[in-house]
Amino acid sequence: MASVYEIAYREAVRAVDGQAKVLEQIRARAGTLFSAPGVTVGVLGLAVDRAQPLPPPTACALRVAGVAFVILSLATVAVWWPVRNGWFLMNARLIIRDSIEGDEPLTWEDLHRDLALHHGEHAIRNGPIIRRDPGLYRMSA
Repeated sequence: MASVYEIAYREAVRAVDGQAKVLEQIRARAGTLFSAPGVTVGVLGLAVDRAQPLPPPTACALRVAGVAFVILSLATVAVWWPVRNGWFLMNARLIIRDSIEGDEPLTWEDLHRDLALHHGEHAIRNGPIIRRDPGLYRMSA
């Protein structure tokens, strides 16, 4: 039968894994949403390049669209940027060195407790990162 600490450990791992999946999904959506305006800007740029002098309202609308595309591009890069201070993995070397082969090796139950606490801390640290990325993208879209 699983100990209380083992159950806590499993739940903590599940929480951090869930956060990693959410971040991956956000980045995938950002790529999809970024590709459509990219094609549109390419087609409009080609049309504008071949056109005669544009009427002022059309030229203004194209400038606004160009600025919006640049903002969308910057927000997408911000979402894709590598996560700093994010914790999605444990370092097995540290676990073995500190918890198993240390001066006083931990019991199986204490090891689960220690790992559950570490993963719980990681989930707390990852929260603002996960909330920041969709906010950046929503702001630009």
